[in-house]
Amino acid sequence: MSSEGDLLRLALEETRRELLAAQSRADHAEAKLSATLADAALPTKFSIYASLFDALIEGCQIIAYDWRYLYLNDMAARHARRDKQELIGRTMPDVYPGIEATPLFTLLERCMIERQAQNSVHEFKYPDGERAWFELRVQPIPEGILALTHDITERKRSEESLRDSEERFRLLVDQVEDYAIYMLDAQGNVASWNQGAEKLKGYAADAIIGRHFSIFFTPEDRDAQKPALLLERARRDRHTEDDGWRVRQDGSRFWASAVITALYNDGRTLIGFTKIIRDQTERRLAEAALREQQEWLAISMDASDLGTWRHDIRAGVIHLDERAAALWLFE
Repeated sequence: MSSEGDLLRLALEETRRELLAAQSRADHAEAKLSATLADAALPTKFSIYASLFDALIEGCQIIAYDWRYLYLNDMAARHARRDKQELIGRTMPDVYPGIEATPLFTLLERCMIERQAQNSVHEFKYPDGERAWFELRVQPIPEGILALTHDITERKRSEESLRDSEERFRLLVDQVEDYAIYMLDAQGNVASWNQGAEKLKGYAADAIIGRHFSIFFTPEDRDAQKPALLLERARRDRHTEDDGWRVRQDGSRFWASAVITALYNDGRTLIGFTKIIRDQTERRLAEAALREQQEWLAISMDASDLGTWRHDIRAGVIHLDERAAALWLFE
């Protein structure tokens, strides 16, 4: 009896295992069928929006939770440099090996897991080594994530070219020693400083940047509000020139020839001024000495009875004043 009972129990256990295996196969087949039906429905579902998505100037991608491409518009395929049919159904890591280690994938994964929108600018490296820049906006959706991409590569290259150009210009200006070339902000505070400015005025960059440029003027000019008047004239006329005494850090003075130019942005808002200054002290002193000599010569001539004469070599003519003509018996 017990032997028959054991056989019955074994038969029941085997039957139970077979039923469980059959149920598992049925569940697996049902899940596979559901996935197949869902995949088949996706093109129909997204085709409703295809006309809208394909009209966007931005790339549009719908990526599933398992990182499969469910939908791409024409611009997204252009950004990916792949045919759309080559991407649909494939995963990102399959298309771009190693992408999981990039900041771009980290951002997409954050949106996928945390279900929060993400915005960023990313550099993307293609399999052939070429690079491009994209503005990226990612939104969570029921199917996974929706990524909108805008190619800003040309803008980035222009910005880099501009930065390189500005850096070359800065280096050029910084090496000029015969002229003080510096910038002021809109309030008149020193914003940049070149070697020529340090050589001429005596201030190191870290000692002068941020201070108001009126420090370079004499007390008399500051009392007369000359610094403010010069900036106001530059604002009004975009450009002004001025010659006058300026003061170095050590208190000594030099005669400066200055040009101030107002700088405006595209919105016509004043953003600052450029100043170019040259030391004209030697020329000023030479001109003063020449004038002094001429004055003494005139005084000496007036005190004598000789009169004055001048020989015009090119014309072959001698010019005499009345006293010289009378002395030499010329009418």
